[in-house]
Amino acid sequence: MTKDEALKMAYKAEETGNLQDLVDAVNALMKALEQPAQKPVSLGDFDNMSKAECVDYIEYLRKEIDLLRFKEWQGLTDDEICNLWSLSDKDIDGIDLGYTTQQHYFAALVEQALKEKNT
Repeated sequence: MTKDEALKMAYKAEETGNLQDLVDAVNALMKALEQPAQKPVSLGDFDNMSKAECVDYIEYLRKEIDLLRFKEWQGLTDDEICNLWSLSDKDIDGIDLGYTTQQHYFAALVEQALKEKNT
């Protein structure tokens, strides 16, 4: 299984909240990332745990999945870049905000747009 397939499995498991799906996803992620598990997880492991321990372990699994989650970087399209350049040329706010050149204001607009797309 590839990393991408394992991540898709983890996303689905998190959405459904199904315990077996979470267990399978964590094992698949560890294998895909070539991080040897100390011991493969199975539902049988929960037989000897208290309810509180099970809940804690499930939270641990969810956090592990969150740590492995990533979002592919989203750049700006040519149109978005052109629109930002036009905005930096026409917008008086750049001067009011302390930017001394159009290029400086444009760079700030690009940075803001990328942050918005990637958070």
